[in-house]
Amino acid sequence: MSGTSTSQNKQMLLSIGALSRSVGVPTSTLRTWERRYGFPESIRSPGGHRLYAPETVQTLRWVVKAVEAGHRPAQVLGRSLSELRLLCGAGESSSVET
Repeated sequence: MSGTSTSQNKQMLLSIGALSRSVGVPTSTLRTWERRYGFPESIRSPGGHRLYAPETVQTLRWVVKAVEAGHRPAQVLGRSLSELRLLCGAGESSSVET
């Protein structure tokens, strides 16, 4: 039964291409941010491909919003979702359009 849970968890993970399309950030930029700042954090498939948790999409959308507002990636990457919302001038209940 735990094998089924593990395979379901892997199916929910996003490839770097899917993450890129979801947030509008090139794959090369995502790789650079991961290498330089440790975010977005990925796990590796047995073949060495980067895989990301679905929750990463929402956080990265806020990162993109902060960068577009003039903040540097080093200032915003790795911050919590609530910190990013405050940095962008949004309240806790605000959301970024999907």
